[in-house]
Amino acid sequence: MVQSVADLIDTKGAMNIAAALNMNPVAVRLWKHRDCIPKARWVDLIEAFPDVTPDLLRRISPEKAA
Repeated sequence: MVQSVADLIDTKGAMNIAAALNMNPVAVRLWKHRDCIPKARWVDLIEAFPDVTPDLLRRISPEKAA
């Protein structure tokens, strides 16, 4: 079960997330390091990975996502 942003990124793979969102893998690794996925990327992430839900994203980064 995914308990943190790091868990999510480890499960999906930073390279896979970066490719799916058409972004630099370094940015995804920064999310992991900061333990925060920017809310502006949530929709893209949900569309790319159907098992990632808004509830999951809220649970793993409730007050930190900006």
